[in-house]
Amino acid sequence: MSKVMPNEEGTGYHITGTSTKSKPNGVWTRDDLMAFGANVCDKALLLAQAKNKDYARDLDPFRNLRRGGPFGIAVRMDDKVSRLLTLLEPGAAAAAVEDEPIEKTALDMLNYNWLLIALMEEQKGTP
Repeated sequence: MSKVMPNEEGTGYHITGTSTKSKPNGVWTRDDLMAFGANVCDKALLLAQAKNKDYARDLDPFRNLRRGGPFGIAVRMDDKVSRLLTLLEPGAAAAAVEDEPIEKTALDMLNYNWLLIALMEEQKGTP
């Protein structure tokens, strides 16, 4: 079971738990891919739960997202895309922010997608 834990410095989080090792022969089946996807989604949800406690401590889970609304979420997504593109450039140095590797940036991007949908649904009055 994966867990999102605060890092030692108290400045962020790291993900512990399940391994995402590739198959010995390097070839994944569809079942392998779907299991991997479920694992990634589980990690993303755990990260979102931890971060939501930091960003929206009161009874409103959208508190921090309401300030910018859907456009604000899109801006945050763009920031993550920019960071990802920089880190994936050929010959790019390791991330300067050590507690946010590429995997965590991708998990944040996944979370911003469903948070955008959830906020828009909430604004429409859809439970």
